[in-house]
Amino acid sequence: MVLNKIKRGIDLANIIKNWPGLFISTLDKKRKLFELKLRNGLKFRIRTGYSSDHNIFREVFIEKIYTPDSLPLGDGTVIDVGAHIGFFSIMASQKAKEVIAVEPTDSNGKLLEENILLNNKKNITVVRKALGKGKEKRKMYINKTAYHTGLHSFYKSIASQEFEKDLEEIETTSIGIDQLFKDYNIKSCEFLKMDCEGAEYDILLNASDKTLGKIKKIAISTHDVEKYNGQILADFLVKKGFKVWFAPGGHPLYAKNKNI
Repeated sequence: MVLNKIKRGIDLANIIKNWPGLFISTLDKKRKLFELKLRNGLKFRIRTGYSSDHNIFREVFIEKIYTPDSLPLGDGTVIDVGAHIGFFSIMASQKAKEVIAVEPTDSNGKLLEENILLNNKKNITVVRKALGKGKEKRKMYINKTAYHTGLHSFYKSIASQEFEKDLEEIETTSIGIDQLFKDYNIKSCEFLKMDCEGAEYDILLNASDKTLGKIKKIAISTHDVEKYNGQILADFLVKKGFKVWFAPGGHPLYAKNKNI
C-alpha cells in the first residue's frame, strides 16, 4: 500500500510541473480551484480538497485507462461523451483532427470551456447537451457535494452513491448519438470515449447501424444500472461487428470495429 502511494506520487511528479502545490492543496479539505501545470505545457483548472478531479486526471494521463496500448488514439475525429472538465478531450486534441466534447452539466461544463481556452485549443467543439435514447425530456440528478465530481446521472441510484440528500433534480432534453453525428456532420469517428454514468446503454443500444458503422474504436467506463451491465453492452457490440474485450478487473470495456 505504501509503495503504491509512493509510485503514484512519483508518476504524478513526472508529469506535473507544479506537483508540490498540488500536494499541499489536497491537504485542505475545502474545495477550491488550482491551476495544474504539466511538463508538456498543458494546463488545467481543477478542484482540489474534497474533489476527485485529480483522480480523474490520473486515470487519463497516468493510468491511461481509455487508451491502452491495444487501443491507441488516432488522428481522426474523437467524441468524448462525459467530457467532465476536459482531461481526455484536451489530451486527445493534441493528435486528433477534431474533438467533440459532450458535457451537459454546468459545474463541469464551465470548467471544460475554461480549460479549452486556457490551452488555446481550436479543434475542440463543446456540446452542452445530454446524450440518451433520442430527443426527449429526461430527469437528471446532480450531486452537488459528492467527492466524485462526475457523479451526475439520469439514474438516481448512481447519482446518490454518496449523499442522496444533496441531489438536485433537473429536467434536460437529451438527443441520440445519431442526431449528434447529423448535427455536427461527423462522417467517421476514430475514437469514442464514454464515461456517462449509465447513459452508455441508452446511447449505444439505440444507435443506428449506420452510426455504429462509422465508429472505429470505443472505450467505455461501464456502470451497472437497473437491468444493464457491461456484458450486455459487450454482447450487443459483438453482434454489431466489433471485437470486444475488457481491461483486467472487468473495467473499462474496449471495442474495435472489425469492418473498418
